[in-house]
Amino acid sequence: MLDLPILNFKDLYQLWRYSDRHHFYNGVAPDDPSLEVMLRIEKTMQRLKVMGDDDRRTLWIRLKSPARYRYGIVDEQKFYWCQLSTAKYEGRHYLILDNPDGWGNRLMLMSCHNASRLRDVSDYKVDVMDGLLLLEGYVNALVASICENPDVYNDYVEKNLPYGLRSGRIRRADLNRLLPDYRIFEDAVQAVDVLDRQQTMPLWTTERMTLRTYMHVWRIAYEGYMNGNEWRSEQRDLSGMTDEEVFRRYSSKGRETEGLDLDSEKAFEDWDKANSSFHNMDVAYARIHLWPVRNGEYLDQRTDIPESSWYFALEYSVSGYSKAMINILDNLISAGINVDSRSVERLRRMAQETDFVSISPYPNKYHHTEEEGNEIYLPSRKPKSIIKAAEWYPQQCVEPMD
Repeated sequence: MLDLPILNFKDLYQLWRYSDRHHFYNGVAPDDPSLEVMLRIEKTMQRLKVMGDDDRRTLWIRLKSPARYRYGIVDEQKFYWCQLSTAKYEGRHYLILDNPDGWGNRLMLMSCHNASRLRDVSDYKVDVMDGLLLLEGYVNALVASICENPDVYNDYVEKNLPYGLRSGRIRRADLNRLLPDYRIFEDAVQAVDVLDRQQTMPLWTTERMTLRTYMHVWRIAYEGYMNGNEWRSEQRDLSGMTDEEVFRRYSSKGRETEGLDLDSEKAFEDWDKANSSFHNMDVAYARIHLWPVRNGEYLDQRTDIPESSWYFALEYSVSGYSKAMINILDNLISAGINVDSRSVERLRRMAQETDFVSISPYPNKYHHTEEEGNEIYLPSRKPKSIIKAAEWYPQQCVEPMD
């Protein structure tokens, strides 16, 4: 990038030692000589305008990748690209460097090991001075070049940054046309039919919510989940089992109902209160949730059902469970139990291919908006066609201080 010294990935091994997920989540504190270099890098970065919260500045760094055993994304010249950020907050200083060969791992150096207090002599500290000195030389040259002519840097990044490190989005219809196996639903017509029935059928309600009632509806939902999972359905034969037996065996907190009065509203409420922090109402653990809702208690009052009556809500986030959501809804509706779900329109857009799929170098499995149903890596197959069909967001420009 520009006329800069070449920095090799392997030369920063001292830094990559602390870039695994364990160290990233907790951060590491450099020893005093290393901290001095880290603060000098931060001061150099402060020649640039602030680019985010906490006095953050971010630059793209190019590193010569290894000749063999190369795992990260490289450009045409076989260079890795990684982001370097410096920031500070209430007297605490941070340096974050992506590990381009580490599958999303990052080095996070922080002036104090514990974010709740300032630097302390008892903190565990690491020696990374040699790696930081090499990084400092590169950063000094890069920042000097940007201050002289920022357009050269910004234009180079916009033109040459590998697309696997960019963010954008593609219409689901285009993605599915180019890569049919990316389709969420094998039978989109059947999925839409289930969603149509869900929207035209009145909600199922009950005047009382007891463990027996909840177990019954949960069991029907769970059977729908099993019907869409061949491996699990082969392992779990539910035939001949009562609702209570299914719930106690397969619900995360089913065993906690032992000895409780299944027909008591208070017993249900006590069980829920004691176990609500432990996914007690999940059909698929931490993925698909079946909640009983008393009308008007937490949400706006519904006018289509009696006041203070109970109904069920079914929700999810992770797109990989979209087919399971359809199977569960289908099973419940077929049993005459319609539930509320804010996920219905998201599922419909996916099935009808009217939404977008977000593309990110670090996809979030929970990501979805009103326009984007899920998030993925840039596919390794037909990348040129995908790149051409997608919309790509521009990179944040870097500007020198006035």
